[in-house]
Amino acid sequence: MKLFNFEGDYIGENKGLLDFFIKTLNGMAYGLFATLLVGTILTTFATYVPLPVEAKKIILDVASVIKGLMGLGIGIGISMSLKLSGLKLIVASISGGIAVLFPHV
Repeated sequence: MKLFNFEGDYIGENKGLLDFFIKTLNGMAYGLFATLLVGTILTTFATYVPLPVEAKKIILDVASVIKGLMGLGIGIGISMSLKLSGLKLIVASISGGIAVLFPHV
């Protein structure tokens, strides 16, 4: 991967660590958008759109579950952006889910 600064000057090649961080942060963004933001959108939809009580309760429950899966979503997003497959993908998603359970460690 060739890197250039803002003036267009050539910086270098083979920046593996920088490429890893960019891919990892991109995967984190995918996981957040897929879970937390979709859950928030569903919660807002159920709050402000006039719906029957049963439908509103179902949508709010689904939104709560989706928000709770944020760690799994981030783990899957990171592993997909790093092109992991099989057991590595499963372990990364489980690690993300476990990491959310301990917010103050």
